[in-house]
This record gives sequence, structure tokens and C-alpha cells, in this order.
Amino acid sequence: IDALKRLDDLLEAEPDVPSVTSGTTACVLAIDAEDGVARVASLGDSRALLGSLDGGSSLAAEQLSDDHTPADYEEYKRCKASGARIMTMPQLRGLEPWADSWEKDRGSDDDAEEKLRIFARDRDMPGCTLTRGFGDSMAKSLGMIATPEMKTVPLTAADRYIILATDGIFDALSNERVLELARQHGEGPGGSPREACLKLVREAAEEWLAVDSRTDDITVLVARLEWLEQD
Repeated sequence: IDALKRLDDLLEAEPDVPSVTSGTTACVLAIDAEDGVARVASLGDSRALLGSLDGGSSLAAEQLSDDHTPADYEEYKRCKASGARIMTMPQLRGLEPWADSWEKDRGSDDDAEEKLRIFARDRDMPGCTLTRGFGDSMAKSLGMIATPEMKTVPLTAADRYIILATDGIFDALSNERVLELARQHGEGPGGSPREACLKLVREAAEEWLAVDSRTDDITVLVARLEWLEQD
């Protein structure tokens, strides 16, 4: 926690980093082989995913981090209490009614236009979809924080993969599809975690470009837990 907070302080103090209206997320993983646990620290909507055998040959997905967005009621409450207007882009443009209520304004995290965003009361900025992250000092005045959420998860012999990725992956592909591709391209002849990463990036980009002229940030790390298989 202290390390990530210190990094946020350094970014905001760096004059060459435009951190007033720009920022980023973090998802940090530490595997303690001696204690047999995975420790995850997350800020924002990058995600940690664990793939484990479900008793047969299929992999079950367990999300090891929560997405820190206004769609989470506790995150919404903190930002609203700090003075934020929280609404979707169509609501900002006056195309849809705004109730100033989490229950009525939740929108959809599956559509960038329908995601809840943080705005100041007196201006149509910054428009962040995150409630935790590095930088974004304007959003920090509206309830965004740089305090990571910490989780410790026991690992077992059934666990096969841990995947860390940005929302450019998970906005385009489901948790289950991510695990399916990781396994298909991470094992067998010619398979490797690197090949799994390349396939995930390609498929996510294709999904984005099928509906938009751009992609969001697409970054992914695939770790195969071979030491658990050997045990």
C-alpha cells in the first residue's frame, strides 16, 4: 500500500508528467511459494484472474480483484460525497435523463458510452471511469483515491493460470474467454504463456475494431503455475 501511494505522490510531483487529467491503473501480483498464497494489490479496472481446474478438465475463473469504478456502490458513494457528478456520456449531453442516483443511473460497463463517469459540478471534466488510480489529480479532488485494494488468496494444486490484464482485454473478452485462449495457446506443442499473450492481444484488438475506430490500452501478462502442477 505504501509503495503504490508513494508512486502516486512521485507522479504528481513530476513536472513532465501531465497528471492533472490523465492517469493509470495498477494490478500487482506477488506469489509466495513458501506460504502457498497469491497476494494482489489493485487500483482501478485492471484485473487479476485465476484459472483453476473445476474437478474435471475444464478451467473455472475466479476474479482476484474488484473493478474500481462508479458502478461499485461504495466507490460511487465516496466520490459523490466529495462533490462529484456521476453520470454517463448520454446523460452529460442531455440525451438521457440524469437522476443523480446510483440505482437509476448505473448504465452498463459493457458500453463505453454507458459507463458511469466522474465530473466536477462546475465543468464537464475530467470524465474518469475509474475511482482509484495513479495521477488524475482533478479526479482526486472528486473522491478518486490511490489506495489499493489488497487480497490474499490460497493457491492449490488445481490452480493453473494467473492472468493480469488491463480493461482493454476485459472490456472485449469475458473472463471465461480469456482463460480459454490462455489454455489453448499456453500449452501443448508450440504453446507458451507468450503465445497466449499474443493471441489475447490480437483477439481483443479485433473485438474493439469491429465496433470502433480505436482500441483501449491492451496489456496482458499470463503466468502458468507449473510449480503447483509439479507438486
